[in-house]
Order: sequence, then C-alpha cells, then structure tokens
Amino acid sequence: MWTSKNKKLCAVSLALMLGLTMISKQEKDTPGDNHLSSGASIVRGNMVKIDNYANVSKYINNRTFSFLDRIEILQDEEEYPQGLCFTEDYVLISSYSGIRNELGKIKIYDRTTGEYLISLGMDEDSHLGGLTFDGKYIWVCNSSKMAIERLPYALIQQMVRDNKGQIIDIRNLVDMYHVNNIPSCITYYDGQLWIATHSIWTNAIMIGYHYDEIENRLYSLSSFWIPSKVQGVTFSEKGEVYLSTSYGRKNDSYIKKYESVYVMSKDVHDYIEKIKLPPCAEEIVYKDKKLYVLFESAGKKYLEGTDGKGKSIAPINKILIIEE
Repeated sequence: MWTSKNKKLCAVSLALMLGLTMISKQEKDTPGDNHLSSGASIVRGNMVKIDNYANVSKYINNRTFSFLDRIEILQDEEEYPQGLCFTEDYVLISSYSGIRNELGKIKIYDRTTGEYLISLGMDEDSHLGGLTFDGKYIWVCNSSKMAIERLPYALIQQMVRDNKGQIIDIRNLVDMYHVNNIPSCITYYDGQLWIATHSIWTNAIMIGYHYDEIENRLYSLSSFWIPSKVQGVTFSEKGEVYLSTSYGRKNDSYIKKYESVYVMSKDVHDYIEKIKLPPCAEEIVYKDKKLYVLFESAGKKYLEGTDGKGKSIAPINKILIIEE
C-alpha cells in the first residue's frame, strides 16, 4: 500500500535489509560493537571509531551515566538525528537530510532488542525536529512549515508488520496542524503537547497545546519563556522541566532542570541543576528517573568537517543515559 517514490531511498533500505552485507574486507575484520569497550561504536560508512564513553566522561563529573547500547543509530552520509521518543513497542528517532530533495526520516527500532525495523520518509528539504507520543498518535515538528504533523500509532504498527526493513514514503499519510510558534522540539505531558522554539541569542517561548480529537484541531493554551538554544524538552512525573540546550559543534551543551514551567518562565536562570554535556545535544526523554539524550554530532558534516566549519570535538552516536 505504501511505496517509496525515491530510488535512492529504496537502495538504502535494501542495504539495511541485507544487514549491510556488502562491506569491505577491512570492516569484515573489525570486531562488532559488542566486543568494543563500553560506549564505543563504529560509523559504518567510513570506519570511523567513536569512543562515546571518553567523549562524555570528560564533561560529566560525579554522575552515573551509560549508553543505550542495544540501539545502533544507523546513519546515512548526510543524516542528522533530531528527535527521540519511546512507545511501549519502539524507539523512534527523527532526522533531517543534508542532501537537497532527500526525504527526512523517522527511524524505528524495536525497544526490547534494538533491532532496526523501518524508516518513514517525511517532507524533503524539511528540518524535521522533535517528536513525541501521546498514547495514540506520533507528533513530529516540521519547522519549515511552522507546523506539527500527526501519524496514528496503529498505522506505524501496521507498517512495521507489513514493510519491515523498508523505507516508506508517508508524506501523503500525515495530518498537518499549524502552530503559533516555530516548532523545534516537542513533548507530551499532562494531556498537552508542549512545543518549544529554538532561538540562538534571546529567550524563546514554549506553548502548551490541547488536541481536540472531536473537532480535529489544536488549541493553544499557555505560553512560557524558555532560555535560548533549547533543542529538547521533557517533564518528570512531578512536573519538573528538563531542557537540553546546544548550538554549534564546538560549544558545550547543557541540561537544565527547573522546578516547574512557571518558575522557568518567571526567570530562565532559576534552574535547580545544570549539567554540562558534549556539543550537539538534541531531544531528551525523561523516563523511570533517567534522562535519555540524543546527539547529532556524529553526522557527516560534524564528524568530518565536510561543510568547512570544522569537526565535532566530541562526536556521540549512541543514546546517552543519565541517572537522575
């Protein structure tokens, strides 16, 4: 029912289904990730080894952290992870493509085993951002269209069953809802979709939205001030707010924890805790007293400096887990 309209995407999906069997002699002789040191992995395209543990440990002091090792973030040459969310079945990661006219993607992994399952192709040339799950729908930020897009979770489950290992063009299968602020990252908490805007130099805003399923529309509720450079937002069960802030491959990222959205909006500097992280931290998820952090610093332009802006000083291609 769903077919890819892009031959390049089909070729990539075929390589994924075959388990990347067409590899060089050098890679065949390289031990798998499970034989490397904790947090270490290999970027398959060019055999660059990344020691995630070393790149994180020099930033985090006196705090327990690890990596979600069962998820191998497969990256194309110009693919840049942005959003992260968990469902009862899957881990979803959104990314945009650095190649003109290429589709952005949502990659889906089995939550228990970490197996790569399927990719969902989204708008080409769009800067896909954060994504979240409200229990029934997946919501994705599309800042290029100043909108969020909705995809039924039941449809995703069916796609995984019927099209495992493929890349599926779903541009005609999503519903789009325009919002009042540029959607960079998103989370679902207390019956609301919380959408935050990324600003480089000045404070930005986060707006809570209510989705009325009967009327099939979003209603904006309250607006809150947030600091600059926000890339991810999540809430604890107590209503505490966690933000990830970052900008640039050579600048530190930070996790900022606030007592509530009201305290944060009154004074963005009134945070309970501030944790320094390697550059390029993106979306975060709070779950079971742990923070899960996604990075885009292992994308090609950051890893190799192909855009002429230098290389990432601490590339990370695993999902970082920080104990509360």
